[in-house]
Amino acid sequence: MPTCSGSKDFCVSRVLLCAAVTLAGAMGCLSNTGVSDPLGHGGTGDLSGSSGTTGSGNTTGSGNSSGSAGTTGSSGTTGSGNNTGSGNNTGSAGTTGSAGTTGSAGTTGSAGTTGSAGTTGSGGTGGRGMGGTTGSAGHAGTAGGGTTGAGGGGSGCAAAGICDDFEAATINTGVWKTSMGGGYTLALATDQFHSGKQSIHIMAPTATGQAQITSTKGFPMAEVWGRAWLRFMASTGGHQMYIAHNVSGDQVRVLNRLGGDSIQVNFQKSDKFYAAKTNIPNGTWFCYEWHVTSSTVEIYYNGMKLTEIAPTMGATGTMSNVILGYQRFQAGNSAGEMWIDDVGIDTKQIGCN
Repeated sequence: MPTCSGSKDFCVSRVLLCAAVTLAGAMGCLSNTGVSDPLGHGGTGDLSGSSGTTGSGNTTGSGNSSGSAGTTGSSGTTGSGNNTGSGNNTGSAGTTGSAGTTGSAGTTGSAGTTGSAGTTGSGGTGGRGMGGTTGSAGHAGTAGGGTTGAGGGGSGCAAAGICDDFEAATINTGVWKTSMGGGYTLALATDQFHSGKQSIHIMAPTATGQAQITSTKGFPMAEVWGRAWLRFMASTGGHQMYIAHNVSGDQVRVLNRLGGDSIQVNFQKSDKFYAAKTNIPNGTWFCYEWHVTSSTVEIYYNGMKLTEIAPTMGATGTMSNVILGYQRFQAGNSAGEMWIDDVGIDTKQIGCN
């Protein structure tokens, strides 16, 4: 124990104080207070500063690219201990660590573009006996075939039993049989045509003879509707026949002329003639229609019925064929020509369109 100099009361107070300090130290009252005692003992250091919190990473951005991760917050620095020596200075607290930055969100990927749909293909063109053209690949349009007529898709008669516009490379032998005699010729030609690019062309000298196409397709028939587009460069004179149907023991000549230019109907067996006031024109196309039953014959010129042709008789039996062409039973005044196009034969009227 230290010595005491001074008055007795001072020395007693000094001894009591020292005893109190000693007792308090033994009981731990001065630990971790950061306050120095009066005798100048060094104070213990203050508590360390709390560590900074770690920054949370960002969530991954929606869409195609991922967001960048957030940076980790730096840890807080540890507070310095109290200075040893006189004075109970409190140690400074550690600084709080800065929070990590939040990662930026990823950009959303753009949606893929929808492929454009294919275009509708055009239907195939209605051929004249030929299939329609096929739609180009990749397009939605369905390729439509042309309506196949009997011997070709003739103008306005696709549903008829015989329908031919003579646009094929050759005359359809599955429908027509050709016959020529006396120097007459018959062939496909491109010099004249009603539709398309071709027709049948017949050259007839002045002498008797014939050049014809004949069909039995769809026959025998008790009633016939026929249609043909015709063009003539023919002379008058003699007896000339252009369209007919054979019947057992007879022939119904639905386009005939004798001597003049008028349109006539002639029955072979009875040799009767029925003439119209309308003449067969030269150098121009015209539509000719005929209707034959067992009781009468009707004739239409360019869609107009020729009422003056009204025989009281018709086919005496079923008709076995149809004949179109140029035949002279008597010599004519000069050579002639004839073109035939867009022929149709049916059981109902076809019309000129």
